[in-house]
Amino acid sequence: MMSNSTKAFFGWSKFLNGWLDGVQVRCVSNQVKTIHYVENLDTIGDRPKLLLINLQEGVTISVEVRQPYKLAELGALIYKVDSRINHGDGPITAESSLLYQNNSKVFDGWRISALKSDGEGMLIEVEKVS
Repeated sequence: MMSNSTKAFFGWSKFLNGWLDGVQVRCVSNQVKTIHYVENLDTIGDRPKLLLINLQEGVTISVEVRQPYKLAELGALIYKVDSRINHGDGPITAESSLLYQNNSKVFDGWRISALKSDGEGMLIEVEKVS
């Protein structure tokens, strides 16, 4: 399982296991700038919960919305999955902190911005910058 060291699975692992279906995953490819609503990964429902940006074959940026604890603010977790690397050898590289509303990070040539949070999810803008 491609998971972090906590009790929760990455959205990528949930997708691989069939716990997220196609309507819950948004894929970005060959686009320069798009905006997506991404719902908290831990909620039940059919809204998108995982945003994937294909960098090259086998390498993807993943964005998911998390709530670290019950009363915490929602934040976007950004990580890169390199499926060419074996599971035990560290195929996932995650940012060290969540991205909160009105903030941006540049990650592997993409600016990822948390535009607005409504308590259930976030509007995420992704823009190719290089």
